[in-house]
Amino acid sequence: MGVADFPPWADPGQPAAVHVSPRYIEKALEETGVPNVVTAVLADYRGYDTMFETAVIFTAGVAVIMLLRRSRG
Repeated sequence: MGVADFPPWADPGQPAAVHVSPRYIEKALEETGVPNVVTAVLADYRGYDTMFETAVIFTAGVAVIMLLRRSRG
């Protein structure tokens, strides 16, 4: 039921393509000073999100290493 209201796949008129993307493309250099749009979005617009995703992946890696290590003795 929840997905019935989603726009069709690859619809050029969906809100992310009409409202969000053009703004990032037009204003990224002006607002962030970063010439690469992908870097501007990941580092400046979604900085906290990217930082916490990295922390979660790091924590998962440390947990896997701790679980798979062999004890000496």
